[in-house]
Amino acid sequence: MADSNSTLVVPAFSSAAGKSNFALQLATTVQLPYDLGGLDGSCLFVSSEGELASPRLLDFAAHRLAAHPGRIPNRTRWDFLDNVHVSKGEDSETVESILRYYVPAAIERIARAAAQGQLLPRKDANVAELEAVERELGREEGRKAPLPVRLVVVDSIAAPFRGRGTGAMLDRAKELVRVGEVLKRIAHKYEVAIVVVNQVAGVFDDRPPPQLVPPQSSTNSNGNAHSASQPFLPPKRPRLSSPPHPASGPGSSSPPPPSWASSASVTDQFHVFARTQARFYSGQSAVFPHQAALGPTWAQQLNTRLMLSRTERRRHRSALPELDQDAVGMAGEGEVVRLRRMEVVFSPGVPRGRIDYVVEEGGLVSVGEVVMRHEVGEVRGDEE
Repeated sequence: MADSNSTLVVPAFSSAAGKSNFALQLATTVQLPYDLGGLDGSCLFVSSEGELASPRLLDFAAHRLAAHPGRIPNRTRWDFLDNVHVSKGEDSETVESILRYYVPAAIERIARAAAQGQLLPRKDANVAELEAVERELGREEGRKAPLPVRLVVVDSIAAPFRGRGTGAMLDRAKELVRVGEVLKRIAHKYEVAIVVVNQVAGVFDDRPPPQLVPPQSSTNSNGNAHSASQPFLPPKRPRLSSPPHPASGPGSSSPPPPSWASSASVTDQFHVFARTQARFYSGQSAVFPHQAALGPTWAQQLNTRLMLSRTERRRHRSALPELDQDAVGMAGEGEVVRLRRMEVVFSPGVPRGRIDYVVEEGGLVSVGEVVMRHEVGEVRGDEE
């Protein structure tokens, strides 16, 4: 997820797709040894949507320990909890300050403590609260030295930036560019994985833009009259070219206009509209009328985008050999479970593909085979 190219991975989640479970699962998986698929490190968790679900995190840790008996020595579920370092910010300015100042300082401080085998001091303001939570959850083991930070999770980027008026869109775009730049710098300098959780927004009209037909006597800004059968198109932008060559004789003329200026049809012009191109980078489709939040400005900061969504398809547990037949799904699904879907929208490192998954008490479990982009035809066109 993070390499010398400062990779920024941003999954976008629809409602009930398992967003919180995904983030907590990453926070515990990164602590596993390398031979078990982890990075043997801790997680910095920047939350903009409330408190960390500590009981759920302990459940994930207990499941990891039970799934690998004897292969994670000297580690308890409380050690997993201690190696998730949480910082909270509810507005965009606070989140940006946390990423710009707190995260780099915390990575360096935790690295020093890990190298020296020292305990991390707890903030005085939070000691009583933490001890009360630990007593309530039944902690008996003592604390250990932390693991070095290998993962930074932001959950979520959309919450502090959504809900602004149209007048603040320019300011929001500038902030998003700054946040993306800070995250990539952190990934490159400290060699950590960066995962930024995003939300989705509804796509209410995915049809081509309507062709406005003005009255018979109206003209556009080019001064051209239009009949009722002609589409009303916006004025052409002035063509950027070099200064005209001086005339060399009576037969000379200025260079001809580019071919697109005279031959572009309404269909050709439609293909350059932002909402036409958005389906290639936002995750939307004809059967999934949602797109990743925060628009194209944020999309340009990313290296990899994932789309995770809930489908209406259900399967019996016995038909899914990947699942533990004795376990239960989330929300008491029982013998019949709902399928979700994860899809790579774009990425420089992996091909576009998709796979179904189920949310279990132990986290997200993939089921079935990966279907690659060239096997599904049009973009998400055969989702169901």
